[in-house]
Amino acid sequence: MEARAIAKYVRMSPTKVGVVLDLIRGKNIQEAFAILQYT
Repeated sequence: MEARAIAKYVRMSPTKVGVVLDLIRGKNIQEAFAILQYT
């Protein structure tokens, strides 16, 4: 299953967002949600 999320006007630096994306990229949705809860 593939999911896509789009967020505009988020007040975070692109570098920090890239680090979080690298953490969840390639994971299934349940794993990604678990990681995002604690980041």
